[in-house]
Amino acid sequence: MRNLLKVLFAWVVLPAVLLVSCQHDENETLSNTKALSKSSELTTGLYRLAMNNTSGDNFIDHSSAFKIDFPYQAIVNGQSVGLASEADYQTVRDIFAASASDVDSITLAFPLTVSLIDYTQQLLGSQQALDDFRDNTAAPLNPAIPCISVQYPVVISVYDSNIQNAQNFTINNKPDLFGFIAGLSLGQLYQINYPISAVNSNGELVVVQNDTELLDAINVAAEDCSCGNPNILTDDLVMYIPFGNELHDLTGNSEMLISGNYHYVTDRSGNANGAISMDDGSNNGQNTVYAEGNAANNMMASGSFSMSIWYKRQDNSGVNPQEQLASNFAVTALLGSPDNTVMGPYLMDMSDEVIYDDSWVTDGLGNDIANWHHLVISYDSSLNLGKLYRDGQLRRTFTCNDMPTSIPSYSFANRYKGFMDDIRVYKKALTATQVATLYNLEGDVNQCMN
Repeated sequence: MRNLLKVLFAWVVLPAVLLVSCQHDENETLSNTKALSKSSELTTGLYRLAMNNTSGDNFIDHSSAFKIDFPYQAIVNGQSVGLASEADYQTVRDIFAASASDVDSITLAFPLTVSLIDYTQQLLGSQQALDDFRDNTAAPLNPAIPCISVQYPVVISVYDSNIQNAQNFTINNKPDLFGFIAGLSLGQLYQINYPISAVNSNGELVVVQNDTELLDAINVAAEDCSCGNPNILTDDLVMYIPFGNELHDLTGNSEMLISGNYHYVTDRSGNANGAISMDDGSNNGQNTVYAEGNAANNMMASGSFSMSIWYKRQDNSGVNPQEQLASNFAVTALLGSPDNTVMGPYLMDMSDEVIYDDSWVTDGLGNDIANWHHLVISYDSSLNLGKLYRDGQLRRTFTCNDMPTSIPSYSFANRYKGFMDDIRVYKKALTATQVATLYNLEGDVNQCMN
């Protein structure tokens, strides 16, 4: 599935896939000054415009690579819900939002059918089949643009220089348009027969007279469809996992994996399914959110780094006194204390020195499982100075020796039972002001960076 887009060009045959009426004129040619090609900017925009929008149900299937086709049944927090259209998504969201303290859950009825960005379908017979399909199907790098709706039919004139042939194609719907764009070859040029009409995100009818106006309309729609991510503090950000109804590094630098028992929960700002709950905190270490290290996500690229994590513990029994929030070859962030009696945040550096948040107890937090907390670890290589921030305030400074130059892997939530959200990793040391900015940011369910 990861080579899906490459495969498309091999199997798409324009006249067959388009299901269009064709008019052939041996003498018809296209104007080179107006002709578009496979590499044109407008072609890329039309591709995204024509894609099957597979991200609208991410809070249900936790994937942008496909969507579940209607109709289907689900049990949502114990209530039976039939989903026949996108309007029924609101019913699911309302059930999730009914209580901020319960555990949101959704159980799908199988078999069900999912469709991909190219409108191909896959029948899945079990939850395991869905999980496997999700793990092996990549989401598109550039998402669909559903915020503008072209009014069909649209006529496109095509000239194939390989066979000296010109044709008109009538595009009747989005799958037709997707098949046309995906099937373009290097030797083909095309022109859109204007004017064409479209309905924008405000419900207004827009009449487009040329390629420039169409590209502008698509770009405006792409902006209207953006996920609302404010792009705050994204410089030198090498990993960003907001757990917005899915497990995904929004920087695109990391392939995320997860093991153990988990589900999605309401985040610190009340967003349904906006954080993840790791449900097994036993000492067997089966709970892990994992990413292999690489050149793009290497937080040690400049020698300095920062790591930011929101967490809310759900177990104060003391059965496992060393719950790992994060671990790699530079530093390990844990919950516990030197005498294993109070579960505050502490770090262990390369020499296994313990750097504890001493103010955890004096702030009256003890074995707190009721509140979200924000932990930031920063290290400035030029000063050999590390800092531990908790809830927006500096709690400890420390020095480190023999810091690595690269990170072979990242793991989060190992032996940890509780909620986690908004993991950020930087290849620089954040300032106190920047840490305060992250602490004051509202929780979100972002699924893209812009």
